[in-house]
Amino acid sequence: MFNLKHVGMKPDIKQYIVDLLSSGISKPNKILESLRDKGLTPPRKSQLNNFLQVRRQNISPPILSLGSLESYVTNLRHIPEDEDKPYVIHCIFDYVEKWFGVSFSTRRLLNLIENHPSIQCDATYKLCWEGFPILITGISDKQNTFHPISISITTGETAKDYEFIFDSLKKSIGQSYKPTLLIADASEAITNGFSESFGTDFKRAYCSFHVLKNVDGKRNLVNNKSKWTELRNGIIEMQLARSTEHFQAVSKLWSKIYMDDPETKEFYKYFKEEYIDRRQNWYEGYALGFPSTNNGLEATNRWIKSQGTLRNRLPMGEVMTFLVKQTNTWSYERNPSNPNCKPFAAEPVVSLQIETAAFQWSQAQPDTKFKTSADGSHVTYFISASGKPKLKEEDINKYLRVTSNCSWRTLDGYLSSINRLWMVTLNKNNWKYSECTCPYYLKKNICKHIVGLAVNLKLTELSASAKDIPLGKKRKRGRPGKASKALIVD
Repeated sequence: MFNLKHVGMKPDIKQYIVDLLSSGISKPNKILESLRDKGLTPPRKSQLNNFLQVRRQNISPPILSLGSLESYVTNLRHIPEDEDKPYVIHCIFDYVEKWFGVSFSTRRLLNLIENHPSIQCDATYKLCWEGFPILITGISDKQNTFHPISISITTGETAKDYEFIFDSLKKSIGQSYKPTLLIADASEAITNGFSESFGTDFKRAYCSFHVLKNVDGKRNLVNNKSKWTELRNGIIEMQLARSTEHFQAVSKLWSKIYMDDPETKEFYKYFKEEYIDRRQNWYEGYALGFPSTNNGLEATNRWIKSQGTLRNRLPMGEVMTFLVKQTNTWSYERNPSNPNCKPFAAEPVVSLQIETAAFQWSQAQPDTKFKTSADGSHVTYFISASGKPKLKEEDINKYLRVTSNCSWRTLDGYLSSINRLWMVTLNKNNWKYSECTCPYYLKKNICKHIVGLAVNLKLTELSASAKDIPLGKKRKRGRPGKASKALIVD
C-alpha cells in the first residue's frame, strides 16, 4: 500500500494566507512568520511566491501593453445604475504618441461637484511600478473637508495630462460645467491644462502651505536667526491678508524692511520674484469661503500610499484594480445609508469647540458696537479684540478709513490697526454665512464672534454641553473642616 504525500499547500493554509492578504499583510516573510505564530506548518518560500503570483493574476490580469489596457478599460465604460459602482468616465489611447489617460469616478461623486464653483487637483507618484502618476481631483466643503471626485492615471504630468482629467469631468457632467476657481500647487502644467479645458476666465489660487514650505527651504539665505523669525512672521501676516488691496499694501511694507538689508537682500529677491510678482494669489482673502491650501488632497495622497498600497509599487494590472476599489470606497463613504457617512457640508458647521468658545466669549461680556447701513439692509458689528481697550466711535471710524484707503505707513502700524478690532457683517437670511475679519474665520469660515452674536440676537441656541459652567469650587487639599454647630437659643 502506497503512502500518498500531499502535493502543494493545504486548503487551510491557503485560506489563512488569503485572510492575511485581506488584512494588509502581503510580504512573503511576514506571511511565513504569521503562519509559524499560528502554529501552522509554513510552506516553502517558492510555493508561497507561486501562490501569491497566481492569485494576483487571477484578481488583477497582467497589463503589459496599450492594447491590453484598452481592452481592460472597455469593459468598465458602461454607466451603472448603482451610484457607488465605479466606471471609466473618460479614456484616450494614442498609439502613435504612446500616450494614454484613464479616469474613474461614480455617479454619486460626480453629483457632488456638478454645481460647485471650485476644483482642486494634484498628482502623486510611487504607486505604479511603471512610474506613471496618479492624478486626483476633488472639492472641499464649508468645513474644509476634502471630497475626492475622480482618480486618473496618465503617462505624465504635463498640460495635456491635466487637460485630459478636466475634460473627463466636463464630458461626464455636461458642457455647462465650468468651475471658476482652481486650487493647486504652483505647477504651470495644471494652470495650462485647466485653461485649455475651461477657458481663461477663472481665478487661480496657489496652495499657501507649499509657499511656506518653499520659503523654509530657503532658510539658508538668512543667517541671522532673529531676523529670519521676524521676516517669516511678516510672510505669515501677508498670507492672512483679507483682500487684494491689503495684500499689496502689506507686501510693500514688508519689502521696505528687507529689500536693502544686506542680510536679507538675497532672500528678498527670491521671494519677490516668486510670490509677489509671479504668484501672489496665496493669501486668505483671495478666495474667501474656500481653503487656501491643498492639505486635504495631500492627506488623501498620503493615505493612499501608506494604507491603500502599503507603500508598494504595483504593476499596472493591480493599479487598475486598486483604482476601481478606491473609487468605490470613496463613493460609499458618502452614501447617506452608510452609518459612517461623510456628509458634504453645504454651509459652515458649528462644532462643540466653537459653541464652547462662543459661550465663554459671551459670558465675558465683550465690548461690542454696531452700525446699520443707510438703507437698513445689513448691520455691521465691531468687537474689541482681546486685551484691547473699549471701543470708541473714533476708533471705529479710524479703522474703517485706514482699512479702506490702505494708508498704513509701517508693518507694525498695519498689524496694530487690523488687530485692534474684529468686524462682523451679519447675514440676516442665514447667520451661518455671516463674515468676520478675525484670523480664525479666514481659516474656518465660522468663528466664536459670529456664533456668539447669533446667540445674543436669539438666532440660534447653544447645546447644553457647550455651557461648561463649573459645578462648584474645587476641594482643597487636606482634611475638610467639620460643620459648625447650629445656634442654640434657650
